[in-house]
Amino acid sequence: MSGRVALVTGASRGIGRAVALELGRAGHRLALSSRSEEGLKETVGLVEEGGGQAVALTCDLSDRAQSAALVERAAEALGPPDLLVHVAGVAPSAKIAEHDDASWDLAMELNATAAFVLARAALPHMTAQRWGRLIMVASTAGRIGYPYTAAYTASKHALVGLTRALAVEVAKTGVTVNAACPGFTDTAIVDEAVRNISERTGVTADEARRRLASMSPQQRLIEPAEVGRLVSYLASDEAGGINGQAINIDGGAVTS
Repeated sequence: MSGRVALVTGASRGIGRAVALELGRAGHRLALSSRSEEGLKETVGLVEEGGGQAVALTCDLSDRAQSAALVERAAEALGPPDLLVHVAGVAPSAKIAEHDDASWDLAMELNATAAFVLARAALPHMTAQRWGRLIMVASTAGRIGYPYTAAYTASKHALVGLTRALAVEVAKTGVTVNAACPGFTDTAIVDEAVRNISERTGVTADEARRRLASMSPQQRLIEPAEVGRLVSYLASDEAGGINGQAINIDGGAVTS
């Protein structure tokens, strides 16, 4: 596994940073992408502190042209990606009557379309060398529905559907395509959800966080590092038989 090139989007914080750290520990050379230059620099520093190698590639994946160019930028920096992990995403929340077009468009573009564009660019290299890993960080919202999240839930369902379609298409090539589906995870997105709940209901931030944690049978939020470890396993040779799966990591909240 050592020396393979991994392109990770959304790597400036949260799950993306956790994925980068895990893949760095596994010996991969990392091309890390995000809109936040400062956050990327912090992640690169953490990877290097752990003995890994990483480069920062700032990119706005809501811009389709930038998405299309990112794989080539990674290839120029480190070599064509053997692994692509799409983490970048947004999670707008509103009642359907208040869900504006801009929120819908951004969720679809960043959560789903960017994954399609990146996969289209990365797969020819992977299939040519008869080895590769595409890993989409989706959500349990890609498996079931949640209220007030129409755009987010629809986009994550699209991402899971893309995963399954690509997995069947490339199954004979040595490439696997899978999705990790975290439940509520202790990241900035959950922090924003806590603020929204608190503002709309009047409960304290601590109570809002407890409500989100209570949606898991384990009565807790998932830690980003747990998702990072799942991604690292799916990226390994040992996981070669896992293909086309949407794997929940949510303490048992969604069991199908």
